[in-house]
Amino acid sequence: MSIQEAQSERYVQLTTDVSPAQANQILVESASTAFEGLPNAVPSFKTGEGSTRSFAAEYALIDGNIIIHFFLPVHAKAESFNKQPMEAREQWMAYWLKRFPVHLDRIARSYFEAEVPRLKAKYTEEVASWWFKADSYGHLLNVDKFVAGFFEQLDASLQRPDEST
Repeated sequence: MSIQEAQSERYVQLTTDVSPAQANQILVESASTAFEGLPNAVPSFKTGEGSTRSFAAEYALIDGNIIIHFFLPVHAKAESFNKQPMEAREQWMAYWLKRFPVHLDRIARSYFEAEVPRLKAKYTEEVASWWFKADSYGHLLNVDKFVAGFFEQLDASLQRPDEST
């Protein structure tokens, strides 16, 4: 069973009575007051230690769940990405939308020794990133080392030639 969900996140405007500028101000004000008095209400993500050629990542342990946010690798992002020829950009997106999720699925199920519903992955189109959630891993003594090992295995898998993806 695959851990991927074929969805992308979308932002919506809930009313037409408020201008976009006013809506933004309302969101900023509500965000600043919504979490008052709650310790650690906004999670702090750590950058994945070590270097991976295949992706960039940040992670956190939230309510006993490992949450990882995967991004395109640095050499495929931002200004340099937009300056690349169309063919190169299409190759990167094929990698990110086809090859990466296949390897993420296979390596995550093996490494975490779990399946759906404990493991979930979701692509977010607006920022071209993957979210990954592994439920109930708060018992680990060294989450940082465990996640680093996962990153190493995923990166190694993505570096190997693979005709099937």
